Amino acid sequence: MVGLEEQKRAFLESLCLEHPYRLVLSNPVDKEAAFFKIRVQRIQCQQGFQYQLEKQTKKQVFHINIEENALYEALDTYFGKEYLQISAWTKEWEYQGKISKRGKILTNRRKNEEQEWIRQGNNEKKHYELSEGKPIPPLVDLGIFTKEGKVVRSQYDKYRQINRFLELVEDVWKDMPIEGAVHIVDFGCGKSYLTFLLYYYLVEIKKDRWK
Repeated sequence: MVGLEEQKRAFLESLCLEHPYRLVLSNPVDKEAAFFKIRVQRIQCQQGFQYQLEKQTKKQVFHINIEENALYEALDTYFGKEYLQISAWTKEWEYQGKISKRGKILTNRRKNEEQEWIRQGNNEKKHYELSEGKPIPPLVDLGIFTKEGKVVRSQYDKYRQINRFLELVEDVWKDMPIEGAVHIVDFGCGKSYLTFLLYYYLVEIKKDRWK
């Protein structure tokens, strides 16, 4: 019978051969472990492709970059020893792997419906109303940006949501009169983070409107 280590090696080797663009290690063996999750992202640098490991605590995020050919070694270090579950996305497939209570690896895959892999190796970046590169106080306070002005990987969905909201605002803004007061109604739902970002957007980015 094939043992756990053999199962794990076969699974991880097959996975690495497909050059996944994103992975997530979760379900820590030690529930009190400092890092409750590790996200892995394939990134392009001047030297070629690398993988960035994002280790998450409840309050902080730490980043480590490794060479592309070191992915297997990194996954072998964590999966099955520190984390019981792994998710991975490749060009064609979305993989799930889990260590069962009986010491076996349960795996499955399904067709990947995402389109993020298309952006791999493409230097053209999508334009965002609130772009990376400089610290934006509200985004830093909300934990979406680091103090250096970079998006926290785990907050990318929230970052895109905010920018989509501001795109809708911009569509309306284009037709606003140049002179006169602008009245904004806030219904006060949720945590109001969009209100803070809207204020920043209008006062800091669209400040020429008020001159």
